[in-house]
Amino acid sequence: MLFTEPYVFCFSGQCYFSSYLGGKSGNRGRCTQPCRRRYSQRGKDGYYFSPNDLSAIELLPALQDAGVSSFKIEGRMKSAEYVSNVVQAYRMVMDATGKDRQSAVEDARKLLKQSFGRTPTKGFLAGRQPTDMATPALRGSTGRYLGEVTRATDNKLVLQEP
Repeated sequence: MLFTEPYVFCFSGQCYFSSYLGGKSGNRGRCTQPCRRRYSQRGKDGYYFSPNDLSAIELLPALQDAGVSSFKIEGRMKSAEYVSNVVQAYRMVMDATGKDRQSAVEDARKLLKQSFGRTPTKGFLAGRQPTDMATPALRGSTGRYLGEVTRATDNKLVLQEP
């Protein structure tokens, strides 16, 4: 088969996992989210198939220099704020040139920390043996530490900032 223009093909093994276990394919927008379930392996329970969020913000300049011109940002089942922050962060870095690239990466990283999501990972983009693709002991999303609750009333929390 000969392609005259660049084409992008994407698929997820986790989506096939959904199809296999739940009969509905995530590649067709009908994920049953088996990757978010707890499983047992050798007597230990964990979220072994629950991947962390792919975050390649630091690698974007190198990927662009290598000729990558399009990036898929997953936002299904994420808040509008999350999708907005991720799109803004990636756009900020993709539009930066030369000496502005590093400061754009730093600004984008700060923007990404404002979003409620899972632990970030560079996945296989950082090497052949990623050690941070999943955190089996962690269920759900992570947040940002705002401080310690020092007092609670009927409708208000008082925090002491770190």
